[in-house]
Amino acid sequence: MEGKNLRLYEKSGGFFPVEQILKDIKTKPDGFYEYNWPKPHTDGVFSKYAYVKLLSPLNWVIGTEEYPDEVKSNHKK
Repeated sequence: MEGKNLRLYEKSGGFFPVEQILKDIKTKPDGFYEYNWPKPHTDGVFSKYAYVKLLSPLNWVIGTEEYPDEVKSNHKK
C-alpha cells in the first residue's frame, strides 16, 4: 500500500480507520484501535490492532500495528 493515501481506505460500512484515528487523536492523545485491513500477499482483509500516540511538540502521530492471527501463529513456533 506504499504510496497510497491511506486516509481514503474504507472499511465496510463507511468506516475509514486512518481518518478516524486522525480525528480522535485531537481529543485523545493515545489509544488502541481494532479494524479490518488488507494483509500483504493475501486476498481479503483481516482483523488488525493498532496503538497510536500523538507527539504534541512535533504534531506527529506515531503508531504500531499487528495482525492478531500472526501473533498467535508466531507464538506457537
